[in-house]
Amino acid sequence: MHPRIPTALQLAASLLLLTATARSAPIDRHALVTRHNVVLHRFDADNPLTVGNGGFAFTVDATGLQTFPEAFEKTIPLGTLSDWGWHTIPNTNGWSIDTFQFKEFPDLNGRQVPYADVPHNQQTPEIKWLRANPHRLHLGQIGLVLTHTNGLPARTNDLTDINQTLDLWDGLITSHFQFDGQPVEVQTICLPDSDAIAVQVFSPLIREKRLAVRIHFPYGTGETITADWGHPEAHTTTLSQPGPDQAEFVRKLDNDEYFVAARWTAGAALTNATKHQFVIYNAVDSSKGAPSTFSLRTDTLGFVCGFASAKLAAKDLPTFA
Repeated sequence: MHPRIPTALQLAASLLLLTATARSAPIDRHALVTRHNVVLHRFDADNPLTVGNGGFAFTVDATGLQTFPEAFEKTIPLGTLSDWGWHTIPNTNGWSIDTFQFKEFPDLNGRQVPYADVPHNQQTPEIKWLRANPHRLHLGQIGLVLTHTNGLPARTNDLTDINQTLDLWDGLITSHFQFDGQPVEVQTICLPDSDAIAVQVFSPLIREKRLAVRIHFPYGTGETITADWGHPEAHTTTLSQPGPDQAEFVRKLDNDEYFVAARWTAGAALTNATKHQFVIYNAVDSSKGAPSTFSLRTDTLGFVCGFASAKLAAKDLPTFA
């Protein structure tokens, strides 16, 4: 045998040595996880990103919030969903799965198996209601209000230099983009121990009052798109403000109820734009010479918004930090 050609025994020994070395080396778990971070460089309606805690999920577009939900209606709808957030359209006919007339078919073992036998898929109102109720509820849409200097609202193709990263280790989405030549950075994260999101926005547009945050509450549906914006009269939103930087909402949809609370950085304020729609904006008037304590904050807007099935106090929410 040629002396330079290793024998099978030598190869086996080398393999065992490499395996033992690999086993003894500690795993760099941070590097292992973060090498799979998701990075987007364009507005992609097929790939929204999500933060969550296992029982709550908040799905966003390239702005780090739900700014352009209409762009996702035919792909993956943007939503704020939870394990406890369900809605039922009133059952005025008394329909029940227990009294539904199934057609029974014998299976191979002779056991009777009930099926909803619908000829030609002609679904009756009863079947439609039973299939759609109860359904998951979009708890609230939170997005940016971006405005051009001429007052017109932003569109998706107005965003440039998009760079968005989902850090899988920290569960943090960091979104960078330009709008009207001005930079915007949005950091979005979900609280691990409560159903709330924390957001921090940095941009000169905040000082110019051309960037704000919108909170909009919908009615429920039994469809893939879990928000119905066409029936504002079918639900109620009751607002109370225990402090200048706090808001608490009571949401009622038919026989279902849930609670929302928000708090934001000093210098910002909340206004009721339309029914069920509220806007958090920079209320510091820089033209009159803002106090020095606010001069560094007028380019930053931070807020936390929480959702719960029981009453939720805004004062109990943490800051973004």
